[in-house]
Amino acid sequence: MDISGQIKVDPRADIPLVAQLTQQITWLIASEALREGEKLPAMRELAQALGIHMHTVRAAYQRLEADMLVSVRPRIGTVVLPFDPNLVAEARPDLPSNLIGVLLPAPVPVYQPFLAGIQEAASADRWLPVICYTGENPLLTGRTIHQLIARHVDGFIVTSTGLSESLLDTLELERTPPIVFVDAPQIKHNSILANTQGAAFQATRHLIEHGHERIGLISAPLDWENVTPCLHGYQQALAEAGVAYDPELVVEVPDFDLHSGYQGALEILQIDPQPTAVFVIADRLALGVMQALRDSGIEIPGEVALASYNDIEGAGLVQPGLTTSTFPAYEMGLLAMRRLKKLLSGKPTEDGPVVLDTHLVIRQSCGCP
Repeated sequence: MDISGQIKVDPRADIPLVAQLTQQITWLIASEALREGEKLPAMRELAQALGIHMHTVRAAYQRLEADMLVSVRPRIGTVVLPFDPNLVAEARPDLPSNLIGVLLPAPVPVYQPFLAGIQEAASADRWLPVICYTGENPLLTGRTIHQLIARHVDGFIVTSTGLSESLLDTLELERTPPIVFVDAPQIKHNSILANTQGAAFQATRHLIEHGHERIGLISAPLDWENVTPCLHGYQQALAEAGVAYDPELVVEVPDFDLHSGYQGALEILQIDPQPTAVFVIADRLALGVMQALRDSGIEIPGEVALASYNDIEGAGLVQPGLTTSTFPAYEMGLLAMRRLKKLLSGKPTEDGPVVLDTHLVIRQSCGCP
């Protein structure tokens, strides 16, 4: 593969040419621009394209082979091997980069206080967070982690980003940079969580206290690890009130977008008899639900009461104000960065999850004055 157009070397730089070339080819492999089984250019060919000596290219290829990124085969060429992030992490120089990789699903409002908490804890010691959005996609999550390891980040804060079991199996956590997981209930170590089940329980119980029994649920996919606890909290509140759980009242939507909330509301309005209240598992979805109810001529809370989860910044600005359980995003960011700094310093720290409580913020959408 011709990669000469994607590589730039500078003889005037303080970094030796061999290191420049090795770092850039490592990045291309980590980014999957160079895939397993592909060949690097012949040494003489790449040297001529870059205007450097062939011995420099040979030395870079030898380093890549020592890092087990490529295999130099006589009469065949230099072939890319399967990327192993653990080996790349072990081969990194024992020098801090002061970079922290932060992986988020999307640039949505609920994560803004979370990032503020990370930034506050990081800036005190001059750490620089590198924010990456992965869209709940396990393949993109894996590639992003590989890229950041190739850039020698000192550690990671990884939120619920579509982490697959195969990716977790691939990452040998004792060999990679330290990772703190946030809002990922499937991870049982170095994890910061909100009591999501408790938040759903609080919101649903409050709707029951208003006299509602036919309470709908609008949710992102219920098999997502950070969503399933919402279903459990909803079911718990119904059970404690002696209200039978009816799966016909549960509407799943594909994501947390406003449009998905809008479509979920239209679907729940088709249920006969119609629910008199709805618990929505995220404020962003709830804003879409409110718009759909208005467009359908449904009065909130007179005909359908609403409660939600997250307490994003705009939840109190809509009309009626949205009753919602808090998501302690700022505290989660602060604690995640503090936990990561302890791991980086080698200080002893508890390995188990930290679970933060939530509380209900009562406004008008539930029927309270």
